[in-house]
Amino acid sequence: MLFRSPEQVAGEDGDARTDLYAVGKMIAEAAHELPGPVARLVGCMTMADPARRPADVAAVGRYLCLTLFRPF
Repeated sequence: MLFRSPEQVAGEDGDARTDLYAVGKMIAEAAHELPGPVARLVGCMTMADPARRPADVAAVGRYLCLTLFRPF
């Protein structure tokens, strides 16, 4: 129950964004201090409106690559 998305609680079907919501909630629960870019990503992953979350894990990966793993 703790990591269920708002749409799951409402009895609606989920998609990849539903899973990303749960992962974001677990990250937020496990890590109390997140670096700025990660905190922003977790905030996006846990938005109540699924349309405002990343579409899939590929979008999360792109964000991480562009913000955390920039080449020198």
